[in-house]
Amino acid sequence: MKKFLSILLALVMVLSLTACGEKAPADEGEKELDWPKKPITIICPYSAGGGSDLMSRAIGEELSKRLGVAVVVEDKPGGSGSIGMSLLAAAPADGYTIILTAAGACTLSPYTSAVPYTDKDFAPICQVSEAVTVLCVNKASGIKTFEELVAKAKAEPGSVTYGTSGAGGAHHVAVAALGLAVDNNADLFKHVAYDGGAAAITALLGNHDTATASIYSEPSAYIQSGDFIPLITLGTDTRPDYLPDTPTAKELGYDGVPGGTWYAFAAPDGTPQEVIDLLEKEILDIMGTPEMQTTFENLGNPVVLLNEQEITAKWQSAYASSGSVLKAIGMIQ
Repeated sequence: MKKFLSILLALVMVLSLTACGEKAPADEGEKELDWPKKPITIICPYSAGGGSDLMSRAIGEELSKRLGVAVVVEDKPGGSGSIGMSLLAAAPADGYTIILTAAGACTLSPYTSAVPYTDKDFAPICQVSEAVTVLCVNKASGIKTFEELVAKAKAEPGSVTYGTSGAGGAHHVAVAALGLAVDNNADLFKHVAYDGGAAAITALLGNHDTATASIYSEPSAYIQSGDFIPLITLGTDTRPDYLPDTPTAKELGYDGVPGGTWYAFAAPDGTPQEVIDLLEKEILDIMGTPEMQTTFENLGNPVVLLNEQEITAKWQSAYASSGSVLKAIGMIQ
């Protein structure tokens, strides 16, 4: 009888230990993430119909399918993207409000505008794309080359205007730097700020400006139709596949002119790391699909992926160097 009780006791202890072992992962914090439970908002800090808006909606649709909740895109244009960035900085750090932002709003606006944020107020998630800046004119202008645009600007000071998605943004800075390289004059081409690239394109369609500077996706339909003529690309040393006949600044003898932009997702600083990790994984997986790569290529925004660690380093480095760039072109003291 004692032997039987000993065996029974031993069996109970083994079962108890096994049960404890099965619960250990949960005790060690390996339980399934209980997020998301409600709709997620993607802030687009530029106007509806622009490149950022189109990218946000394409990714948001796929993200909704993967996470099982609605993903809503809200356009919050203005201030070269700084209005949207300010809204994100003030949002709860719970992962339910994120942004697809461009480089200018992250790394330039804090120097050129009185914005309530710095790079420390955000938690980068991942980069999804990079794009060059293209300077276009309306064919009605009669201008066919960049050299002709320069000649007009020199002959009639102040007559050549160009619209962008906002003052102090990446495209504004790029063209100001180009003017400095061409004629030692950051105001060689007169800047006109709009609340997004789509508005700048509309202005050029109406011949209210001489040119527009933007990512390719925004004027692409009008370039393809022949209504707009692309004169020069900035932020690249080689001609993009989608603009094989358009020279780069380097080709025309203006080496080192900044330009182009990158697009990255971010959340408010303090967002739980496990939420950042999940969003990073799902967004990068979405961007790796052939369908999404084709969508972005058709927009003229090739997929260029960076993970959380890589985009954080890139963001911080660009933020740190922006001050010297802006001083060189006379935008800040």
